[in-house]
Amino acid sequence: MPTALAIHAHPDDEAFANAGRLRELADQGYTVVGVIATAGEASELPAAGSLDQARRRRIAKYERALTALGARTWVWLEPDAGWVDASEGPRVAGAAPGRLQRAVLRLIDEYSPDTILTVGADGLTGHPDHVAVARAVVAATGERPVPEGVWGARLRRDDVRAGMRLASSHADRRPVGSGRVTGTDAPLTVHDVRPFAATRRAALDIYRDGLGTAPLAALFSAAERVGDSFLLRAIYDAEGWRAERYERFTACGAGVSRTSSSEPTCLAGCGQVASMDESDGQLLAATARGDADAFGRFYRRHEQQILRYAIAHCANASDVADVVGETFLGALRAARRFADDGGDAVPWLFGIARRVLAHQRRSFTRGQRLLRRLHEQPLLTTDEAAAIDAAIDASRLAPQLAAALRTLRAKDRELVLLVSHDGLPPAQAGAVLGMNPNTARVRLSRARARLREALADSGSDPGPGVRPDSADSPACPHPEVPHAQP
Repeated sequence: MPTALAIHAHPDDEAFANAGRLRELADQGYTVVGVIATAGEASELPAAGSLDQARRRRIAKYERALTALGARTWVWLEPDAGWVDASEGPRVAGAAPGRLQRAVLRLIDEYSPDTILTVGADGLTGHPDHVAVARAVVAATGERPVPEGVWGARLRRDDVRAGMRLASSHADRRPVGSGRVTGTDAPLTVHDVRPFAATRRAALDIYRDGLGTAPLAALFSAAERVGDSFLLRAIYDAEGWRAERYERFTACGAGVSRTSSSEPTCLAGCGQVASMDESDGQLLAATARGDADAFGRFYRRHEQQILRYAIAHCANASDVADVVGETFLGALRAARRFADDGGDAVPWLFGIARRVLAHQRRSFTRGQRLLRRLHEQPLLTTDEAAAIDAAIDASRLAPQLAAALRTLRAKDRELVLLVSHDGLPPAQAGAVLGMNPNTARVRLSRARARLREALADSGSDPGPGVRPDSADSPACPHPEVPHAQP
């Protein structure tokens, strides 16, 4: 007989979140087991004389509600934890995530559930205890997969807005709700629970007279405050009690989740996601058409797998980051060439990662070989070092030399540069300027003499490396510097 676990932080969460679906599963022959982390004492404390009495009152209501929903039994998430839903005492939201996860793992090992129902990534109402339990459930399924999946109840944003308008019309200007109930615009899996509408209403009535069945006007007028329970009732009224909506969580290896929505939520904060509604091939096809959001979803689905692969094969964090980044960059470039055979893209993506890693290793090997060669010989030869010294000297003389060149006539200046900078023999330089060889030599000699005089007047010594009267020395203030040999 298949088993379904309904795991929640407090009694009444199952009635608000999963009542229709739980009754449906029970009618289909599932053994439904309720799981709670606390007794939900807060709702009973005003009428109870103590925390213990509040706990007993709430648990009695929980057991009646589970019976109405077809559940066989219930258990504590962690019997010895002592978590309470009260201002004093340990709260579920303050528990170590690992402790919550281990508690869920124990239940999965004990009951081997075929499916798990809980609240969605936002806790349905944003309550911190709800969110903590949802995270623990999904993290645990990273180690213990559940065959028919983990489903978290969510609300549509439009339904929340409609419910808020309806509630406000009966609230007599009082604040409605905690402000944490927001809903989502993401696509959700819809279960038609109209056959179980009466059961859903009756389950709510167990926790508070008329919560599920009384007219809203009467319910609101009798209440001191209009909390989230009243807002949820208004939301369901506005929606017509027709459907329960869910996101499906599929755990990744890091113990986090992914929803089936188009904008998934990572419950554990690592960012990995995996869509149940979109195949890798569909995401890559959309990527090839320019859909950046589709590639973002593909990235979040597989990033943790590639990260673990890189960590296992790289020597440092920088290399890991390079492998992950280059792998997904390669996937982005190759998205159009992905052959979609209906399976996932993991082998294809790992093939890219292997090539990136191989290239990284080849580059590392070449770099090490180059370093060894550089250590085995001087960085510069004697001649190269002398050339660099000359270049440094020339750069220091650059302003004075440039000023001296400006004292020459244009054609003489060009003649000097063609010979000293461009390396042409005087005859070839003269031919460029339309001079015969003898005229070029005479004019070059006179131009050099004027340069020496100009430099002497400026108080500059061109030095042995920069002589304007040398046919093969550089008059250019930036002579070429030879490259060091590898």
